[in-house]
This record gives sequence, structure tokens and C-alpha cells, in this order.
Amino acid sequence: MEDGRIVLFDQESEFYDMLVPGMTVEGRIKVMSESYIIIAPTKEPELGPNIAYVHYPEIDTSDIQEDLKDLVKTVKGNAKVIPNALLRILRLQQLTLRILRDEG
Repeated sequence: MEDGRIVLFDQESEFYDMLVPGMTVEGRIKVMSESYIIIAPTKEPELGPNIAYVHYPEIDTSDIQEDLKDLVKTVKGNAKVIPNALLRILRLQQLTLRILRDEG
């Protein structure tokens, strides 16, 4: 979905076995959480138009990165491994988003 949530379908639905990628489904929301939505189909799914929708959300991680850099300076020994790893993950994530947006 546009907000980053994943759409799942109720496996107990009579229409579940008919679902394949690219289908249009009419249904009701059964569960809604922060990261996913479960939909219970109410009608037989139909082949819909071939829609390619991609959303790469803007995420500002500069504050987190600064805090992690400060943490690396204050901890000693093996304790630096985790903040350094998190910094690397954030940088790779930002690079990946720029590449996907054709920015670099």
C-alpha cells in the first residue's frame, strides 16, 4: 500500500485459492495493524489492469545517524559493533532509496 503496509488475504476465505498476483479483489478489512492489513474477499477475484505501483517513502535518518556516531565515540570495545552496524544499514538503505529513485 502507499503507506508501506502489506496487504494479506484471509486464508479462511472461500476465494483464497483463486487469488493470483494482478487480481482485483473486493472485500472487507478483517485486521488492520501498523505494518499490514488482512482483507477477507467477499466476491470472486477478477483479473484487473496491470498496474505497477512503487512507493519509496522519504525517511530522514540524519538525527539517528548523529546519535549513533555519538554513541560510537562513547562506548568501548565490542560495544561499538552494534551502533556501527546500524549506521552502515541506514547508509545502505539511503543509498538503495536514491538508486531506486534514479538519483544516484
